Amino acid sequence: MNTVTNSASHWLFPGRRAGQPARPDHLSALLNEVGVPTAAARGAAIRQQLLELPAPFVADVLQQRLEAGDLIRFS
Repeated sequence: MNTVTNSASHWLFPGRRAGQPARPDHLSALLNEVGVPTAAARGAAIRQQLLELPAPFVADVLQQRLEAGDLIRFS
């Protein structure tokens, strides 16, 4: 993939250092500046991904996490 500003870059969001992607905290700050709440957007993206995954797969993953004690509160 090439970007308009750097046609040789393989990153969608190239960082300041050559060959490195932009840092997540920098992208988060930029999105917050234009009014996109990143915490809410992340939660919405996770919920949408769960809706698109096959239900048996999600159930298996959640069951494994519950058995491992990774989920303290299941809501």
